[in-house]
Amino acid sequence: MNKGRDIGFDMVKLITIFLVIVGHIIQFIGINWYDYFGVEKFIYSFHIPLFIIISGYFCARSITSSFGEMVRKKTKQLILPALTCTFIICLWELVIGFPQQFSFRDEIIGNSWFLKTLFILYLLGWLMKHIPIKEEIFAIISIIILFCIPHAYSLQINYQYPYFLMGYFLNKNKYACIIKPSGFYKLILPTVYIILFYISYNFYDEKKGVPITISNLINYPYNIFIRYLVAISGSFFVITTTGIICNIYKNTDKLKKIAEYGKYTLGIYVVQTFFITLFERYNTITINYGFAFYSIALILSLLLLFLCILIIKKFSKNKILDLIFFGGAYNQYNNKKLQ
Repeated sequence: MNKGRDIGFDMVKLITIFLVIVGHIIQFIGINWYDYFGVEKFIYSFHIPLFIIISGYFCARSITSSFGEMVRKKTKQLILPALTCTFIICLWELVIGFPQQFSFRDEIIGNSWFLKTLFILYLLGWLMKHIPIKEEIFAIISIIILFCIPHAYSLQINYQYPYFLMGYFLNKNKYACIIKPSGFYKLILPTVYIILFYISYNFYDEKKGVPITISNLINYPYNIFIRYLVAISGSFFVITTTGIICNIYKNTDKLKKIAEYGKYTLGIYVVQTFFITLFERYNTITINYGFAFYSIALILSLLLLFLCILIIKKFSKNKILDLIFFGGAYNQYNNKKLQ
């Protein structure tokens, strides 16, 4: 939580975690409308790859440290909150009763999957920095190996790995234009995304979500290729658009206060997982009118976002709660603000 953080990236993270919440909400409050106008496809076309790109962009300090130090820090930051979240959800289902389709195995593997995947990506990044092979060569070889290893698509590891590398190499080569876009990038990136999203939505959607395996790469190469292009262009679309907004309002206190919430991304992800899981299990709301559906989805998402932030601020006052739920990310920062 240092003072030198770029509010542009904090704004990007805040917008993206809000889209994550919206994407989850719209799946569970309507059966017929969740994909109305392609909103669900729009959100899911880039939101997780965008998080991974940003994580890769800032990974250099972690992956250049010693292996023991990196594992210790990332276990605390990522794995401990994931274990806490998984344990509480499983305990809740065990005590309260769980639906017939509930699977402890699936919950243990899939709950907070993003944090587990990110942990593995940091391990791969560490290997890239410490194995005596040129980084670019290691990146290519490791991508190919992950495509070939059976079940490497579990938790989307092989799919998300190229995005992590992209973020790393963008930072390494000083491509700051993605967050402080020039006139060219302001126009070209949104245009490219819109065109690719249209192509994907209308022509390549049927098999777009297949796991990344050798057989699928052979059978559906264009679908997977378009999937990557859409995710990359969509990520840059959000980054550059946010960069434009931040450049316009960069000296305003209001923007800085809003961007401040972007620092709570990890905590928001963890807390919303509890609510979304319960909402998925026990929701009885079904909305069959598009305008009402999206209006209620937006309101519920905003309320959940602010509720998550309030819970984070409350829990982070206690060092133990901050540690087990958020990897110790917020206690010191929030206590300083209160002083």
